[in-house]
Amino acid sequence: MSDMKIALIVLACLAATATICILLAYILARLLLRANFTRAADPDKDLRLNLERMETGPLAESLPMIKEGIEWMRTAPQEEVCITSRDGLTLRARLIPADDKDLLPDGTPRKLAIMIHGYRSSPEFDYSGVAKLYHSMGFTLLLPYQRAHGRSDGDWICFGALERYDTVDWCLWAEKRFPGVPFVLSGISMGCTTALLAAAEPDMPKTIACITADCGYVSPRAIFTDVLHSSYHLPYFPLMNIADRLCKRKIGFSFDEFSTVEAVKKITVPVLFVHGEADNFVSPRNTLENYAACTAPKQLITVPGAGHGVSYLVDRERCDREIKALFDEAFGMTA
Repeated sequence: MSDMKIALIVLACLAATATICILLAYILARLLLRANFTRAADPDKDLRLNLERMETGPLAESLPMIKEGIEWMRTAPQEEVCITSRDGLTLRARLIPADDKDLLPDGTPRKLAIMIHGYRSSPEFDYSGVAKLYHSMGFTLLLPYQRAHGRSDGDWICFGALERYDTVDWCLWAEKRFPGVPFVLSGISMGCTTALLAAAEPDMPKTIACITADCGYVSPRAIFTDVLHSSYHLPYFPLMNIADRLCKRKIGFSFDEFSTVEAVKKITVPVLFVHGEADNFVSPRNTLENYAACTAPKQLITVPGAGHGVSYLVDRERCDREIKALFDEAFGMTA
């Protein structure tokens, strides 16, 4: 067999191998999108699993407080409210009014807390530790379910790309319902990124007083890269490139749709950044980048030993102190 024929056979084998690899990567990318971008099949089951994990984990001692917080949010006097997203979805939220003593004579709240939960989670779980605390400080609470979560409609999770507009619209709804009432915008994990992006939008109401930003990420590409490595142990290339194209075509946004680092440069109200130093889901470097880029008044808490989204549970005393300092600055109160 001539050298030319051997070379052609080798090239054909390489081409066939490359084609098979690309096809496999395409199939895997589709599976990853389906597994990670769709709403949870059973949110109640996910909540139960989260609580079960806590029973045997390092934060087991916080479990009674978490369960108490969940029960309080479910049973507190409240109203279900809804808005329609800009792309036609019905989005729902819990509205828990402040106690009568914390309302103005006409029933208007003195201040609001709009609290945005994280990826495939819920307000009940993510804010079980602090919702009652905020309420005791006199806040009326607005607890939205993000699109494709819980009581809200939607099939696809967009990691902040579309949720930022939903959050702006919730803030506009609150401004219309309670004209002139200042509010804190609070976010955790994906909700943190969503809140920071929303706060930078030009139509965000001027009544926003401050932000708490717990363990957010800087972009979809950054979080997906971390997840590929930490959860799936898969290479960045070519999966990320293929998944990006599929996401843009099927869901309507790309992995470079936004940069939280650029968004925080537009924020003017005080921001409290929080991140656990042992977070192996969203790397702490994300919050460090956001904090460094933020030009507004800001404070940073990194909590040694805290994993993803549990900084408050690991160091409650320090977090309480910084939250109260933030509210004192933003609302002119001693919380």
